Amino acid sequence: MKKRAMLFLSGMCALLLSGCWDDIQLRDTTFVYGVGVDRSEKSKLLGTYVVQKVRNANQGGGEKISDVISAEGDSIFEVSQSADMKVTGMMQFRAIRVLVIGKELARQDLFTLVEPILRSRGTPLTMKVVMADGRASDLLHKNKVGLQQTVDYLIDEVKNGEVYTHISTNNLQEVMTLMLDDGRDFGLPMFRSEGDRISLTSLALFHGKKFTGETISIPDATLLCLLAGEKGDFALLSQKRENHVKSVFVRKVTQQMKIIEQNDRLTVKISLKLKTTLGEGVSHLTDEEKKELEKSLAKDFSERADNLLAKIQKAGCDFLGIGRELNAYHHKRWVNMDWEKEYARIRLEPLIQVEIVNTGIFN
Repeated sequence: MKKRAMLFLSGMCALLLSGCWDDIQLRDTTFVYGVGVDRSEKSKLLGTYVVQKVRNANQGGGEKISDVISAEGDSIFEVSQSADMKVTGMMQFRAIRVLVIGKELARQDLFTLVEPILRSRGTPLTMKVVMADGRASDLLHKNKVGLQQTVDYLIDEVKNGEVYTHISTNNLQEVMTLMLDDGRDFGLPMFRSEGDRISLTSLALFHGKKFTGETISIPDATLLCLLAGEKGDFALLSQKRENHVKSVFVRKVTQQMKIIEQNDRLTVKISLKLKTTLGEGVSHLTDEEKKELEKSLAKDFSERADNLLAKIQKAGCDFLGIGRELNAYHHKRWVNMDWEKEYARIRLEPLIQVEIVNTGIFN
């Protein structure tokens, strides 16, 4: 009798526990791979969704069908709900890979805009966040860029930008963290639609949660990242003189920041030591020629850095994280100051040293 009871209970448990309570069938699901957000002509939010659905999922893998849909609303939730009604099956955000913000919308509180997307079930923190130099919808409505799907192309360009030190590490978690950091600002890669092509044109500077309206060209963005002590796998810096270009590859970066308080004004000295190897425009060098080139490059890069830091300071973007440094090592001054006003007053003094560790193809 006891044996039969145990068998009965085992059978009931097998029936009750055999399925997954949160199982979602592929045939009932539309996956979102990319999202773009703009301000519509009616001053509402305009969402653009790159979606993909698997047709005949029960027949050996099925067939992927892609589409781009748009929807309007007063909030992100309204936009998503409206878009969900335009597709068959429930929209799922767990596969989303990129979020594109329109230029006009980025001038507003970006955190309020992005935070609901972050709270959507399954949204990956590794998704890339980029800006459109214009409307996000113009980028995502392109079916392909060259041989690639638009979303895949944007992802690859962002990854390349990280590798070649055109931009800082880019993902949703990093961006959301920096938006809430009082002592460090950030930049987003900006893409422009040109005919049937899309290109990474600049780094858009942010202060807090809003786009400042200022951008940095890609060559200068590499120098800016180095000044912040950031380097990808590769970094190329070039010196342009008339029609001649001399380039070096940065192999190692040593950055130091020193804050000096004097006469109620702060001076920030940014020291940057670059170990480099020769690139284009330079043939085999003697030791004397190497020293002269090192001095010339250091002078040129320091002058460029001076202009670059003046530009980000005017924009109010603390890309180097000077506020963090103040908070950590000059805390009493930090808690008693208005950083918004103080940042505009500080004196930024970059000093770049260049060392060439090879002098030719055989050295």
